[in-house]
Amino acid sequence: MTGQLKLPDQRNFKWLTVITVTALVIGFALGLIANSNLTPAFETLYLILKPVEQGWMLAIRVVVIPLMFLYVIVAVAGRSRDGGTTSAIKFAATIHLILLSATLLVVIIAVPFLLNLFEITPEIADAFRATADIASESYPFVIPPDILNVWEKVFDQPVLDAVYAQILPIIAVSFLLSFALLRSPDKIRIPIVSAFTKAANVCMTLVSWILYFMPAGVLALSYTVAVSKGVSLLLAVLFFIVLVSGLLIGATLMLYPITAIYAKIPMSLFARAVAPAQSVAFGTRSSLMCLTSLSSGAEEVLQIPKRITSVIMPISVSTFKLNRMVSTPTKLFFFAHLYSIELAVASSAVLLGIAFIKSFGTAGIPSGGSMTTLPLYLAAGIPLEGILILKAVDVIPDIFKTILNVTEDLAVTTMATHASGIKLGQTTSRRVFQVAADHGSESSGVSVPQSRTKSSILP
Repeated sequence: MTGQLKLPDQRNFKWLTVITVTALVIGFALGLIANSNLTPAFETLYLILKPVEQGWMLAIRVVVIPLMFLYVIVAVAGRSRDGGTTSAIKFAATIHLILLSATLLVVIIAVPFLLNLFEITPEIADAFRATADIASESYPFVIPPDILNVWEKVFDQPVLDAVYAQILPIIAVSFLLSFALLRSPDKIRIPIVSAFTKAANVCMTLVSWILYFMPAGVLALSYTVAVSKGVSLLLAVLFFIVLVSGLLIGATLMLYPITAIYAKIPMSLFARAVAPAQSVAFGTRSSLMCLTSLSSGAEEVLQIPKRITSVIMPISVSTFKLNRMVSTPTKLFFFAHLYSIELAVASSAVLLGIAFIKSFGTAGIPSGGSMTTLPLYLAAGIPLEGILILKAVDVIPDIFKTILNVTEDLAVTTMATHASGIKLGQTTSRRVFQVAADHGSESSGVSVPQSRTKSSILP
């Protein structure tokens, strides 16, 4: 038993991409038809697919928190003490901070200008207010009481909601425990890290099982959303979706040249490395679910050493969320434009400040933590009905949020590796022998350090 983190073979999931996209299109098409003509057949289909959607999302929510907690501990406490990855972690955090600040600045400048391209008529604003009751009701028709009672008992999990409301403290505890273990004697640290590693591998096995049900979950989700909302508030909602999705896509695309220029690699190479993770992100809307494909792209395509990816990658997918600096200010400015609200500087600054902090602590799950900022929107003067309406259609922007996050995860890892003095595109063994050759050593006499040939995760 080596005690290493085991990631599912990404090749087993390649066929899921095409099926998931097809399921998304079919689900939305059937949902729009049902919304205009909700026959008993479509109602029955809803009663079948709604539990599938809720069950699939619940499964993701249940497994992600322990996975995140365990991976942070194993990544930090299980790394080598030779300092070879310490600088990479510092570089990764610094790069994330720079990307956050730059992205927020660009969005604050660009969004007010883009909002002027769309005129909010009084009819549109009234429609948002008039549909407040509808927006807070998630079902398009009266659900039989017996069925509704079962749904509430099975899928309404207040304890789980409470856990996700404390995501930042959970992240903080995981890092504190990690650093405490890192400074403990090996006779204490190694058995504990080994146990955490085994538990993390169990969670990752559960993740692979959940991924197999991705097409069914996406089909159910797209159908139920389309049935509930149809084409209501189409112009304003579509404008918001296009606006925030376009900005998320733009931020994603900017990471390509930034990473290529800084890390001195071809842009096409980075694109090839990140593409599989983006496909998984599209279907799952969970950055933690993309850990396998991200690690494979980093190690096999970019040839980043596993001792780097095994530390930085779990931390990145668990904590780095660049989408916060796009989605939160865009939504805030959109609401202000929609309701003709003059935003107070203090409340806006608090909301954006919280979003900045939460970019380090939002769970890597579909719409993770999106409702925890609701009180801050209310404090800024945003009506509750508008928040609920956009929450209902968040599934589409959330796809591009996750794609941006996983792209940043690989970009940060790539740039941090380069900043640490590791030349990308070479195998680990070649780098070691090249260093020895530079010092005049014979290749036959080189003793390769164990920490550079094996994973940094302790046995």
